[in-house]
Amino acid sequence: MGSGLNSSVGNKSFSPPPRLLRAALWVALAAAAARLLWSPINDPDLFWNLTAGRWMWEHHRFLGTEIFSHTMAGVRWLNFEALGQILLYAAERAAGLEGVRALWVFLSLLSLGLLVRSARAAGAAGRWLVPLAGLAFLLLDLRLKPRPEIFSWACFSALVLIVESARAGASPAWEKRFPWAVAGLFLFWVNTHPGYIYGLLYLTALAAGARWAGDRRSFIARLDRAIVLAFICVPLTPLGFNVAALHLETVFEVRRGIPIAEWRPTAVRDAPLFWASFLIAGAALARGILRRDPGDRRWAAAILGFGILGTSVLRNSVLIVFPLIPWLAAKFAAWERAKPEVRRAGGIVAASAAGGLIFLAVVHPPPSYLLSRRNLPVEACRFVKSAGIEGTMYNSYGWGGYIGWALPDRKVFQDGRYLFAPFLWEEVELEVFGPDSDRRGLWAAYLDRYGVDYGIMDDKTSPALESFHPPLMSERLFPEDRWALVYWDDLSWVFVKRIPKFEPLIRAREYRALRPARQELLFAGTLPAPAAAIRAELERHAREVSFSLKGAFLEKSLQARSPRS
Repeated sequence: MGSGLNSSVGNKSFSPPPRLLRAALWVALAAAAARLLWSPINDPDLFWNLTAGRWMWEHHRFLGTEIFSHTMAGVRWLNFEALGQILLYAAERAAGLEGVRALWVFLSLLSLGLLVRSARAAGAAGRWLVPLAGLAFLLLDLRLKPRPEIFSWACFSALVLIVESARAGASPAWEKRFPWAVAGLFLFWVNTHPGYIYGLLYLTALAAGARWAGDRRSFIARLDRAIVLAFICVPLTPLGFNVAALHLETVFEVRRGIPIAEWRPTAVRDAPLFWASFLIAGAALARGILRRDPGDRRWAAAILGFGILGTSVLRNSVLIVFPLIPWLAAKFAAWERAKPEVRRAGGIVAASAAGGLIFLAVVHPPPSYLLSRRNLPVEACRFVKSAGIEGTMYNSYGWGGYIGWALPDRKVFQDGRYLFAPFLWEEVELEVFGPDSDRRGLWAAYLDRYGVDYGIMDDKTSPALESFHPPLMSERLFPEDRWALVYWDDLSWVFVKRIPKFEPLIRAREYRALRPARQELLFAGTLPAPAAAIRAELERHAREVSFSLKGAFLEKSLQARSPRS
């Protein structure tokens, strides 16, 4: 009979599903993951990476200084993602942003596939692979973004598979070669993204765990050799030994507390699945260690170490998936050997997981658009270009990457790199000082220091202060007496300075009745200007912007306060 495809009468264990059904489950899993990942591009950091990749491709040189901003021009920039940037740009060059998205989706699915294959190498039966793949996807989903970081997840997954295949010992020839496979992987990894540092930590934790668990001496010796070869690969980049300075700078900024959401400590509301996985795994490991379980000893350092890293920084919360998946795979295999009835639960969980993934694929179809206008200043950049606005720009921190890509002939004020963290800190301090910053003209001095004469600002409010209503950051940076609002949409504001070169544009395009603060007053139920002036500007706005949810709400607020006669 076919290996376990039929069960005998009276056998209470649940046999594996037929191969055809198993294949169908994998197809459903792949389709569901692809649908979930097939989302619009809305990560601004992708675009400065594309810009850097384009520059290196065209000039055949490595970037060592800052050239994309006017505020940090000429400052040393440790570009630690050169190969990743070039590969992303090559995808864009070949097929536009669709090519970038295809590469992103491929690497995301490759990461999941390699993790699932490592679970198989660690001993998991086929019925457990679908739920393990679903868990891996849900844990990784937070950081599956179209940026060089995606290469780290593919490389990390490949590292897990390489080590687990060698540990299994099915092929003595492979066990002998696996240190060199690790070396080749790291030679690629260190040139694409600095996430290789986590790979080094992973190997080190595994070496400690292998000794504690009493693994084969031959495997431990080759694992040690793999660690040495991986460390040798670290300086084999254009940065050379300056890579140490990069990591020291990053650690310093993290300890200082970069005011960016992804660098904050991981709260339960931000990553509930991570916290559940970490706490449950920690409890299970503690129990296994007390019982002298070799498998739990083997994985304790890696799981607990990456769990602690994940609690300290939100973006690191995904790291726990890499030791968690092979540990769970080995656990499931051990449970099935000890208790054959566990196979029934595995079949039920696999079917449930496949059904859930198919459901997610159906209710989250791919969008019909590529660039997300809900996250990027697409229309604002088009306006700046069409209106011929030239000068020295200010832009919000999160948007600099996209603006530099969409307007390549202009230098940005700042973008998402750690290089510009000082600007974030200065803006935070100006907000904290509150009214005193306005009274002393500190906001004006901040922009004047860099000669800024126009700005692309996100629609973000600053912390509420009783002495300043409404609490709009845009009004503090760009007060009406010095700056004119010439464009706005659901996401952004475009301001120009009241200087002679912008006078024709201001006369033709300024929004006076719908300044940011006045929009807030209208939303709150107060008419901040004559109704006729507001209506005229709303009608002009409707002609300029193809879709504006904010404009529709303002129109309703105006009708409620001043209906047409």
